[in-house]
Amino acid sequence: MRQVLCTGSELWKESWKASFSGKKSTGNKDPGLTGFSQGTETQNFFIQEPQPGKENSISKLINDNGNLQDSGEGMARVIKTYFSNLFCSSKPFSREIAKATDAIGSRLNGEMITDLNRAFSVDEIKRAIFEMNPTKAPGPDGFHAIFFHKFWNVVGVEISKVCLQVLNGGTSITEFNHTNVILIPKIQNPTSLKDFRPISLCIVIYKTMTKVLANRLKSCITSIISPSQSAFVPGRQIFDNVVASFEILHSISRMKSGKRGLMALKLDISKAYDRVE
Repeated sequence: MRQVLCTGSELWKESWKASFSGKKSTGNKDPGLTGFSQGTETQNFFIQEPQPGKENSISKLINDNGNLQDSGEGMARVIKTYFSNLFCSSKPFSREIAKATDAIGSRLNGEMITDLNRAFSVDEIKRAIFEMNPTKAPGPDGFHAIFFHKFWNVVGVEISKVCLQVLNGGTSITEFNHTNVILIPKIQNPTSLKDFRPISLCIVIYKTMTKVLANRLKSCITSIISPSQSAFVPGRQIFDNVVASFEILHSISRMKSGKRGLMALKLDISKAYDRVE
């Protein structure tokens, strides 16, 4: 697997260099792009340019005990503790899961279950990869999706084999389950990790397998997700919930008499989509 990726990587480098070789400046009026137009490799070009976003670097963080940490090691410990607690399972017992789901009736028929349980195919792997945005930020391995798009004839067989071994054979996903977490500040000068929006940059092979599963679930997702839930279902918009909320409040405000009362409850669940449970 690593040998195949290395071979494809070398081909990518040669292709990338060839696209810039021999290109001379043709009256480019922007002196900042002169070197780029003359064939400078993109990596060197962008290193030479001023790097934006440095003002967003994290200089200090407050830990769970309220103590301020401003050293690299101290902030690293705060971040590790925070995400270790967030991205973990409480390991509930099966009887606890059954108790929570007993009130939910079965929403999948036999045909849906059969379709979900069928073996995954090479076509599903290829479809998932080619549906990805080609130039989104890469994960820890440094490979963009465009690499797999361009050199699918080189790496496609091996990538499909690895993905199917995990999806169909139960092989461990540990080798590919590595993620870079980028912290985007929600406010100016944040000091708490709750003030950051985490963006996970995963390895393409890992994203491929999760996308294959998501594509498989699309066939029955509308049967198991409530009509009032806007997330996860293609075609539904968050604005639908805004309209529904307005209608609820309008109905409550119109109720002027009677013994029956109505109440609207707004819940703000912290990191609702980041938690395992």
